[in-house]
Amino acid sequence: MNKSSNWTALRNPAFRKLWIATVISGTCVAAHDRAATWMMIADVNRGVACPVPSSNSGIDAGCGLP
Repeated sequence: MNKSSNWTALRNPAFRKLWIATVISGTCVAAHDRAATWMMIADVNRGVACPVPSSNSGIDAGCGLP
């Protein structure tokens, strides 16, 4: 790595930890969104329509499912 490389910032341990946590978090959010979409489609095919909130507000959708 040379001094002007885009990866130079990862030499800082605090930045590297934050960057890794951000990448992992983004990956998990994308996986959750994919699973939520898949569950909505699967539930509609079984005749159960359950709205899923589009934001990560932590509010239960209130589907009445166990």
